[in-house]
Amino acid sequence: MKSNDKSSWAVAGGLLCGLGVGLFYLKVNVFIFVGCMLLGLGLGLFLAALLSRSSCCCKCGQGCTCCKQD
Repeated sequence: MKSNDKSSWAVAGGLLCGLGVGLFYLKVNVFIFVGCMLLGLGLGLFLAALLSRSSCCCKCGQGCTCCKQD
């Protein structure tokens, strides 16, 4: 059974965007590089939370607790 959950793609995409931006600042300061990676990870996790909330099976926005489905 294949899932249509794209939250892992959002986390990986955010991390890769942070890595790409951070590579420009790597020679300036390594802490900016690490900060960009953490910012990208945080953005990806935020997008994953938004994507998982909008993919509820009953579209009520309560996280599928109202329809008692796993």
